Amino acid sequence: RKMGLNVVAGMVVGVAGTMLNSLGLTLQRRHHFQNNHLPVADRRTYWKSPVWVLGLCTYLGSQAPASLALGLLPTIVLAPLYATGLVFNAIFACFLVGEAFGPRDFVGTVLCTVGAMIVSAAGYIPQEDLPLAALLRFFGRQQFLMLFLIEATVFIAACVMAEREARRMRANPRDD
Repeated sequence: RKMGLNVVAGMVVGVAGTMLNSLGLTLQRRHHFQNNHLPVADRRTYWKSPVWVLGLCTYLGSQAPASLALGLLPTIVLAPLYATGLVFNAIFACFLVGEAFGPRDFVGTVLCTVGAMIVSAAGYIPQEDLPLAALLRFFGRQQFLMLFLIEATVFIAACVMAEREARRMRANPRDD
C-alpha cells in the first residue's frame, strides 16, 4: 500500500486550510478582545475593524483549501488532520491575543500535529464507493436505528438541560 502524491498533497492542503481557518478565527477573536477593553463610546462595529474583516476574509478563504483537500482525500482521512486546528488556535492565540504558550505547550502541539498526520496517513485505504442500496440496508438495520435513537435522545436531553440552565441564569444573573 503506497501513499501517493494525492494523499500527501491532500494532507498538506488540509493542514494549510486548517491553519488559515484558525488564523481567521483568532484575528476575529483579537478584535473582540481588544474592542471589549475599550470604553463603550470608542468601540468599533465589526465591519469597521480592519482586523475583524481580515479575519473574516481569511476564514472564508480557508474554505477553498478545505474543499480541495476533500477532493483529494476521503473525510475519514481528513478528520484527524482537522484536529490540528486546535493546535493552530493555541499558537495563534499566543501571538495574536497574548495567551500563555510555554515549552510544554509547544511539545504537545508538535506531537499532536505529527500524530494527526500519522493517523491520517495510516488510515488511508483506497476503496470503492458503497452503492446506495447497500447504504439504505445499513441504515435500516436494528443496531443502527438503536444507535441513532440513543444519540438523538442524548442530544435532545442535552438541549433541554442547556435551555433550563440558560433560563436559570437569566432569572438569577448573579448566581453563576
